[in-house]
Amino acid sequence: MNARILAGALAIATVWLVAPGATAGGTFSTALQSQSIAMTPVSGGAGMPVLGGPLAFSKFDPTLGNLEGVALSFTATIRNDFILTFASTPTPTAIYVATTEAADPGVLANPTLAQQLADGPSIELRGPAGSTLFGGPATTMPVDVVSITASSGTYSSMDAIADPHYIAPDQATFTLSQTINTTNPGLLSAFVGPGTIDLPVLAVAHSSFYSNSGNGGGAVLTDAGATVTIQYLYTPTFSAFVVPEPSGLLLLGLGISLLAGPGLMARRRARAAGRDGLV
Repeated sequence: MNARILAGALAIATVWLVAPGATAGGTFSTALQSQSIAMTPVSGGAGMPVLGGPLAFSKFDPTLGNLEGVALSFTATIRNDFILTFASTPTPTAIYVATTEAADPGVLANPTLAQQLADGPSIELRGPAGSTLFGGPATTMPVDVVSITASSGTYSSMDAIADPHYIAPDQATFTLSQTINTTNPGLLSAFVGPGTIDLPVLAVAHSSFYSNSGNGGGAVLTDAGATVTIQYLYTPTFSAFVVPEPSGLLLLGLGISLLAGPGLMARRRARAAGRDGLV
């Protein structure tokens, strides 16, 4: 094969191979973007309060090509700390604390009814126009009921572990991932264009307690945090990779020199032999 044809083929292959983010099947990926919210107190109440504010991510640059998917990862942690405070009384009191809002707190003392309680602490990642990306049962903790019987003192999960009044906290971590693709074009298009896209992280938690003697009280303090990563998957346009990176230029030059080298040396030998009267 002509050396020039081989060099041209190598140039095309080199540009394709050195383009950043190349994956199998001709799909490319952008650099991973990651944003986090530190552990933050979650207040109880109706609705889903925003946890610290929305996370902002750069949108996909359409000059790179056609966006085929948005790979999302959501890791969230919920921690419940319990506090039970007993008024000093000669008769021990049983106090029950739950990570939910019970219409009738007395059910907390009934194990069968307590197991039927729902609406534990939850956390969600929302998308454009309030769409739910991750949430629901997948990121909702089961209701936990903590009970202690004592005649005085305060018991807390924020005490030192060696403290006799220490209570173990309740903590869970959720890790979810999904890819938004062309099956949902409306949502996919929201990630394309200049500027940033905001993805709110929302969380809610409740607390209720019951004392069988009416003395003392209890509460649950809930904190939550999250890390969100996104990465764009796309098919590039030709203009997106006709100019290779510096490393690509180096490989391209090396490939051309390797292909052209044997032909160049052969021509030099032929000229030398002609001058010596050998041809």
